[in-house]
Amino acid sequence: VQPAYSTNSPEYKKLNTIETPFKVDFVNKAIAPEKPVVFDKLIDWRNSEDEQIKYYSGTAIYTTSFNLDKRPENEDIYINLGKLSVMAKVKLNGKAIGGVWMAPYRLNIYEAIKQGENTLEIEVVNLWRNQLIRDKQRPEKEKYTWLVIDDIKPESKLQPSGLLGPVVIEFIEY
Repeated sequence: VQPAYSTNSPEYKKLNTIETPFKVDFVNKAIAPEKPVVFDKLIDWRNSEDEQIKYYSGTAIYTTSFNLDKRPENEDIYINLGKLSVMAKVKLNGKAIGGVWMAPYRLNIYEAIKQGENTLEIEVVNLWRNQLIRDKQRPEKEKYTWLVIDDIKPESKLQPSGLLGPVVIEFIEY
């Protein structure tokens, strides 16, 4: 049994920022890069030079490994995904941690994190608006999507998408 916090808003302290490259596998191969890509730093998909990423709508799986020099004991440990659009599910060392769909994008990872090397998988899903915008720019026979009520324009503004970070490991002292 863990003791209660001494305040309603405990202070999260940074333990580690994950700055290792992420391998990103865009799941829907009909509209995405065929092979996983490596992001040396986290980016908003709409800022990608690759149009398949820029206009992608669907699920992408981010994977990376990171080292934790010392695992704090008697403290809650969290992963904070920073900014993301729109929602995500997290696995750490093969263990499902949970899902997030609103800020703060933070999950307790106390049971899954270990000292040494850790493997992180973040499954991110965005909205389909960016793909709808891309389809508005294509000839009719090349369109991938359709709408019953259509308010999308070829020049519509793209929505932020993907894991934007920074991804930080945090803890709360009791």
